[in-house]
Amino acid sequence: MRWIVERESWTIFERESVLNGMLADLVVGEAQARKRVKLALASGAGRQLCGMLRKKAAR
Repeated sequence: MRWIVERESWTIFERESVLNGMLADLVVGEAQARKRVKLALASGAGRQLCGMLRKKAAR
């Protein structure tokens, strides 16, 4: 919320439709990010990253 206020000032709360649109965009963006993380983990990227970190720590 802070960046919305910094970007639009406090008057954003007087324009309900603009605020609702910005919040809706945030939710969609977060949902897409969660979906990408889930897909990466399902593909085995998490295990690969863990293996790389273990090898680096063992050096």
